[in-house]
Amino acid sequence: MNDPYFSEPPVPPVEPEPWQCCGSGCDPCVYDRYWDELARYEVALERWKRVRAGGTAGEAGGSGGDPSI
Repeated sequence: MNDPYFSEPPVPPVEPEPWQCCGSGCDPCVYDRYWDELARYEVALERWKRVRAGGTAGEAGGSGGDPSI
């Protein structure tokens, strides 16, 4: 595998510190954004693992994530 995009695993998002949430019900909340980023990270990590195992980035299976990520 010589694709530089898949040479390193994706980096997980940084979870917000408790003080970064004001608790007033913002939409979106900093935690909403974090959870969205975490879901994208998990899809990217599964894709990276498949590629590293000899598959391709576009193969079906895994977490069923969005292939455009």
